[in-house]
Amino acid sequence: MSRMILIRTYSPKTAAMMKESLHQAFSGLWLESHVEDIFHICDELVKNGVKSNYKTILYWMEARKRFQAKNPDVALDEIDEWLYEVFYSGENELIELQFNKVEREKILNDLLGVLEMEAMYIDHRMGRRRLAHAGLLRELIRIKRFCKKHRIGVQVRIESAGDQLHITVSNDAPILEEDLVRIQSVRSTFRDFQRRGNEEQFFLEHINTSGGGHGLGYPLMDSILTTMHLDPDTSLFLISATRTMILLSLPIVQPESHALLPAPR
Repeated sequence: MSRMILIRTYSPKTAAMMKESLHQAFSGLWLESHVEDIFHICDELVKNGVKSNYKTILYWMEARKRFQAKNPDVALDEIDEWLYEVFYSGENELIELQFNKVEREKILNDLLGVLEMEAMYIDHRMGRRRLAHAGLLRELIRIKRFCKKHRIGVQVRIESAGDQLHITVSNDAPILEEDLVRIQSVRSTFRDFQRRGNEEQFFLEHINTSGGGHGLGYPLMDSILTTMHLDPDTSLFLISATRTMILLSLPIVQPESHALLPAPR
C-alpha cells in the first residue's frame, strides 16, 4: 500500500484529499480513531514545508538580483543554475553565506506578504473572494511558476513498512542548521516540561510570534503523539540534507500505555 500526494498550493481541497487518504490508510486499524490527530500533525508539517519553500525562493530571488547587478552579461538561466547548486549543495555554510548577505527581516516580511496573497488566491479559486486588483497576485504567480520550473513543492507519502505505517512529508527546500538546532532544542525542552507534569506551562512560557509563527508546532505534534501513547523520539524524525524530510512512523498494532522516562540527572 502506497499513496503519494504532490502539493504546490495547499488549499482546503488538497487538505481534504490528504485527510481522506489517511482514512483509507487507517481503515480497520487502531489508528482509525486517530485520523484527526494525525491529520493535525500532517497539516502542520505541510504548512511548514510550503512556508519553507517560499522562504528559500525569496532568498534565491534576492541572491539572483544581487548577482545580476554585479554580472549584467550573465544569462538568467546560468545564474539560476549556479544558485541551484548553492541552495541544494547540502553545505550549510555555503547556503548561510547567501542568506547572510540578505536582510532576514525583509525576507520574513516578504514571506508574510506571499502567504497572505496565497490565502487570497485560494479564496478566489474557491469563489469566496473577488480580486479588486489582480496585479496584487503577480508576485505570487511568478513564484509559483518558479516552483513549477524547478520542481519545488511538498510531497506526502503514506506507505506500509512491515509492522509500521510510514507517513513521509518532504519539501524541496533545505533546512538551515540553526533551524534544525532550534527545533531539536524546543522539543527537548518540551519533553523536560512533560516529565515534570508542566506541559501547559511550557506553552504559556514559550509562545513566540516573531516571523509570523508561534514556535509551538513540534511541541504540539509531540503532545499529540504522547496522548496516543507513542514516544515522539521514535515516532517523529526530521532529516535534512539537500531537502527536508519528516518521517512519522506509526505502529500497526496499538501500543500499550507508556510512561515518560524520568528526566536525566
